[in-house]
Amino acid sequence: MKNSVKLSVIIPVRNFEAQLSQLVETLEFVLIGYSILFEIIVCAAPNSDLGDLRNGSATQILESAREGRSYQLNDGAEKSSGEWLFFVHADSVLDSNAIVALLSA
Repeated sequence: MKNSVKLSVIIPVRNFEAQLSQLVETLEFVLIGYSILFEIIVCAAPNSDLGDLRNGSATQILESAREGRSYQLNDGAEKSSGEWLFFVHADSVLDSNAIVALLSA
């Protein structure tokens, strides 16, 4: 483990997806509520349009050098510092129950 981050959430994206902002907000809200040390890494394909996604204190935006989801996932994993990695697609819709189930696993 590189530092004290417990969970790294890695989200590959090509262009802005409507659910991305909501996904990041939900993750932050629930993980902060459970006092989990976490980071969110949004791995964008080259020249991606991320719209108005804010770069919050726990959210990093990483541009992959190569196009392709596998490259984005690998780049995110390399950049991560968490003990656990959670890969989730940008168009995923998670509720707090799903995140709590993840934490209990």
